[in-house]
This record gives sequence, C-alpha cells and structure tokens, in this order.
Amino acid sequence: MRRIKGFDIRFDLNKIAKSVQDSVRKEIKNQQRETVRELKRETSYWKRAAVFDINETDEGATISTNDPRYTWVDEGTKPHVIRPRNARVLRWLPGSRVRNEIARRNAMADRSDVAQYASSVNHPGIRPRNFTDTVLRRREKKAEKSISQVLEKAIQS
Repeated sequence: MRRIKGFDIRFDLNKIAKSVQDSVRKEIKNQQRETVRELKRETSYWKRAAVFDINETDEGATISTNDPRYTWVDEGTKPHVIRPRNARVLRWLPGSRVRNEIARRNAMADRSDVAQYASSVNHPGIRPRNFTDTVLRRREKKAEKSISQVLEKAIQS
C-alpha cells in the first residue's frame, strides 16, 4: 500500500469517546435540571413547596425528595383514621372544613364562630395525582431529542 505524502490522518479514539461522553453527560444533567424545574412547578402552589435533589452515581443520576407530602399526593393514600398525637381531641378553628360526619354532629356545625372538636376523624384517603409520571412522560421525548442532537453534533465534530 502506497502512502500519500502529506495526507496522514490519525484519530485518538479515546479522546473522541471521552468528548462524546462528556457532551452527553452534560446534556443529561441539563435534562435532569429541567425535570426538577417541572416537578417544582407542579408543587409551586403548595404553602411549602417540595424540595428535590439530584443524586449522581456512576450509572446515572436519580431525582429524589424526602418530603412525605409529595409522596402522599403523588401516589395517593388509603382511607385512614386521624387521631390526636399530643392532646385528647382534634380541634378546628372557625372557617375550617370538617369532613367527618361525627365531628360535624358533635361540634355544632351550624355555628361558624365556634371551634369544632373530635376524638378522631375518618380520612377518606387521597386520590393519586401522578405528578412524577406526568412530568416524566412530558420530558421523555424532549430529553431523547436533545440528547440525540448533542450526540450527532459531538460525532460530527
């Protein structure tokens, strides 16, 4: 095979692979930040919005929250009984909504200026809102498209 003078092309495949990996990792982090932003938007109307963390590992990264309220609203709860922890009875101030029929009867529900009391309340449970699934479905196609574009651009350069 004859070598053409001045036409010597050499590739360092490790550097190419590293630059592609770095570009894709950077875009994945951007997509994770966007996902966290959308999850925060879903809870922005709460009095205390949920806090989300991005935990990076060698295999990838996970988005998590330690806020139990987010889990209750996202996954829903079963019907359960609410009992007082540090007192003998539960108390609602005027203007609060009491959904338990027994508490209504016991607390003179006609009078809105009187506090209401109950020894326990049967909570009907919370229907799941599926914030996580909704946001991930919305973000999935955008993330795939964005990562594909970055990958193509990294390969072309």
